[in-house]
Amino acid sequence: MSSARAARAALGPAAVVSVAQAVEWLPWRAAEARAWLEAAGVIIRRPGLPAPVVRWGDVLVALAEEREEEARPTPVALPRKKLKG
Repeated sequence: MSSARAARAALGPAAVVSVAQAVEWLPWRAAEARAWLEAAGVIIRRPGLPAPVVRWGDVLVALAEEREEEARPTPVALPRKKLKG
């Protein structure tokens, strides 16, 4: 198991990591990962924090929700049939 994979597996959902660390652990290029974190709304910016951070559990939830959306079939309008009667 790679060290990055082991680190991800060892984290609990309440773990707070830097944006740079989260970007490194996501399976995309850095720019794509950072854009995804922004779009998913998981980056935490608070006064008093030296830099933005993410809660790893929020990242996992956002990934799971994205997979659920991808797995849902796209609704298709079926042609109407005339009823006999």
